[in-house]
Amino acid sequence: MPARPERDLERFVGRTVALLRGRGLFRASYEGTTLREHLGLARPLSRYATAGGAA
Repeated sequence: MPARPERDLERFVGRTVALLRGRGLFRASYEGTTLREHLGLARPLSRYATAGGAA
């Protein structure tokens, strides 16, 4: 537990993220624009789409 959360939490996060990035364990950027793309998940079919594509 940090002694002063407003100060110590920022220090912990700043140092931890830098350490993880240095080891290649924390991403610096993302290729996709959605969480689904970041995780590499396929887009599910719409339950409202019809089989033939016509409405």
